[in-house]
Amino acid sequence: AIKADAQLTGVADRDGLRESLDLPDRVEHVVRRLAALEKVVVIVDQIDALSLSMARDQRALGVVLETVAKLREISGVRVLFSCRAFDLRNDPRLDRVEVSRRFGLPPLSDEEVGSVLVEQGFDYEALSPATKELLRTPLHLDLFSRIVEAHGSSEDDRRDALGISTLQDLYALLWRDVVL
Repeated sequence: AIKADAQLTGVADRDGLRESLDLPDRVEHVVRRLAALEKVVVIVDQIDALSLSMARDQRALGVVLETVAKLREISGVRVLFSCRAFDLRNDPRLDRVEVSRRFGLPPLSDEEVGSVLVEQGFDYEALSPATKELLRTPLHLDLFSRIVEAHGSSEDDRRDALGISTLQDLYALLWRDVVL
């Protein structure tokens, strides 16, 4: 498994990829040896972190896509990568990747969102419809939960969280109350 956002930023070539992953040989060579023993699944998580919308240096995505192409040629190997739908549609290199099967994550249900917030002592019903819709995306719910945790039990601080209705609001509060 490779976490693109944490392990691959700044990778400029296939040897850099090998070094970044602390492997004794290039990824495809290591996987080929493993696949000779049994089936192998290679997971590349958050490949969108290397896309046009997220990264300044576009070489890393090229290296990863070249490696994925090489891995797909190895018998007994499956490659799975995760990516935001926006980047998949808007980065021409990701859009051109031949995919045999796509999986999408449906939005969370109101019950799922509510149960997460209830565990944190937060009243889900106090949220506006816009906030509830925003939190149906797992990443947004995670960020909101971090904000709620940072606020503790103070009602004054939690009131700010109630005012979140857009992604911009969410990131502004996250920046102010968690990052800083």
